[in-house]
Amino acid sequence: MTDNELADLIDGFEQDNAESSAVDIVLKDGKKSLVPKKSYVQNEEQFESNQWSKILDIPEPEKNEILLPNLVGVDDKDISVEVKQTMLLPKDKLMNHKSKLLSDAEYRQKIEQRINDLLIKLEQGDIQLEDLPNQDQQTILNILNNN
Repeated sequence: MTDNELADLIDGFEQDNAESSAVDIVLKDGKKSLVPKKSYVQNEEQFESNQWSKILDIPEPEKNEILLPNLVGVDDKDISVEVKQTMLLPKDKLMNHKSKLLSDAEYRQKIEQRINDLLIKLEQGDIQLEDLPNQDQQTILNILNNN
């Protein structure tokens, strides 16, 4: 490509850009034609001449006042309230709880079994007396002193 051809190409490009700001390029039947651009005015549809304002034909109120009724106050002492609360417990839950209750003999037997288990563990050296809670230590010491 020669310098003249390059200069002609650049001039044509600049000419197309200058023309393109005022016109649109349209291809029709395989030929390029220039069509003047349509001008756009922003928010044009909202002018009164376009009858946009008729859609929102609602008159504005002169004042926006809230009218509150006059309320008379009453002291809390003057109001008497009686609340009676009743709670119904399901009978099946009560029966389940009763079935879980231990008799005195069963309770004593479980406590004795627990103390016997602790004494066996102490004899075997699995636990130390200091590892037990204070109440268990005191109970075991009392048992050993009675024997």
